[in-house]
Amino acid sequence: SITPHKCSLKYHPYSYFSREPARKVTGTIFDAAGKAKKVITGTWDDHLDIADVTKVKDAKKEEYVTSTATRLWKKVNIRLKIVINIF
Repeated sequence: SITPHKCSLKYHPYSYFSREPARKVTGTIFDAAGKAKKVITGTWDDHLDIADVTKVKDAKKEEYVTSTATRLWKKVNIRLKIVINIF
């Protein structure tokens, strides 16, 4: 079903000189009234975590106090073993 929630995602640019991880993603999920409900963090190619917003520090800067994050998904490496029999 469709809900009135909106998600704002930001894909952060990476710099060789930056201390931030490459492929960083952050986001906020807002309810219909525009109040921040959840925060998303992670990288677009490895994992994403989500946490409930417990307190708003600065709404304009999108600074929030959150609960403990829960992992939404994590990349799993699948190793295939290929056996070739040559007669």
